[in-house]
Amino acid sequence: MAVRRLLLASARDALLRIPEDLGSLERYYALSQDDLELIRSRRSEENRLGLALLISAEK
Repeated sequence: MAVRRLLLASARDALLRIPEDLGSLERYYALSQDDLELIRSRRSEENRLGLALLISAEK
């Protein structure tokens, strides 16, 4: 069975590359105080981690 590529290599690299500039790092990897309060309101560690990942993915 042939392997299909959904993205060109350049598009895949752009999507998965970790940003290097400070603004992008802050936007994608820093949570606001409101985000942190919402995350702390979850009961289990797994739920807190999952919510933090979802919030980060939305940014």
